[in-house]
Amino acid sequence: MENKPPLICAGEGESAEPSRDAASKKYKRQTDMCYFCETDVQNFVRHLRRNHLCETKVQEIFSHQKNSVERRKLLAILKKKGNFIKNSEECVKPVKKARSPSASFLPCGNCLGFYRSKFLYRHKKKCLEGQSAKNAQSEAQNLLVKNKRIDQRLKVEVFPRMRADKISLEAKNDYLICAYGARYLKTHREKHFINVTSRKMRELSRILLELKKLEPTIHNLFDALKPKHYDQLVEATKSVANYDTVNDTFDSPTFAMNISTALKQCCDIAIHMVIKNEPSVETATYEASLKTMINLLQSNWRFDVSGRAGNDLNLKKFNKVTIVPLATDLRLLKNYLLLKAGEAVNEMLLMRTLTLLCWRQFIVG
Repeated sequence: MENKPPLICAGEGESAEPSRDAASKKYKRQTDMCYFCETDVQNFVRHLRRNHLCETKVQEIFSHQKNSVERRKLLAILKKKGNFIKNSEECVKPVKKARSPSASFLPCGNCLGFYRSKFLYRHKKKCLEGQSAKNAQSEAQNLLVKNKRIDQRLKVEVFPRMRADKISLEAKNDYLICAYGARYLKTHREKHFINVTSRKMRELSRILLELKKLEPTIHNLFDALKPKHYDQLVEATKSVANYDTVNDTFDSPTFAMNISTALKQCCDIAIHMVIKNEPSVETATYEASLKTMINLLQSNWRFDVSGRAGNDLNLKKFNKVTIVPLATDLRLLKNYLLLKAGEAVNEMLLMRTLTLLCWRQFIVG
């Protein structure tokens, strides 16, 4: 007689069905965005076969044998292009997941796949088949810029110099900050002002990011330049400049003093933008609001921020220790130089020729 395993019955309070925890841990395939219809699909190959078989790229994919290297490569390229549309707002589907949840991702300019910013240059060398991957991160960040109406000189000269981080991306995406950078670059044509333009744009971006934390209704710098947000603007500046409320000191007093000039210029640019539109009640309201903001910055900013920052800067300069060489130090230096010069002259007289070693000893010491 065949031995059968004993049946185990579920007792009271127990269930014979699989637990919910086990069901929730079941693997769920991640979706990919279709490049043609911009919809999330789970089975990418089946979706292409059913819906986009008339497309030339899809026909090329299915012309290769199943599981062949060429077919996989073409499918990967099409997936990256589709996922780039989805990842432009926030990286949801990178090519390879990172272990750290705080890792940042940037797209490759060649294949549009999202890779860890730290290792993007490695992939780009492979993707471009050995070509130079210089400025890989800054070029990749420029692909994420939504602002299309950017000054060409700003895009070509300033953007590659900016560090590829959240601050730079915010500056590149804000039309008013870009307009300020373009105006500054036009009035300062020397090459070294390219770095200054980048720094000033990043300063405004820091203020904007801090304002967004304080007031979630603010979406761009134009929204922030309203009289009702003046107090938040003061708080954001103090936060960025690391203001110490106990000692009444700033870690960056020069930033707190100079940022008001940039903000007033941004208000002026915004007024010109508003005036260019067709005259209406709304444009007149915006213009009056921006002029009020300029008056607030001119009259109140020195009492709220720049006056304290200036006093702090002067106090730090006054208390700074200046190291001055003593007379004994200068005497030691003079004796050492005379000794080395004498040795070099004696060596030249003995050899009767001026050698490179003697000349270096005579000059350098």
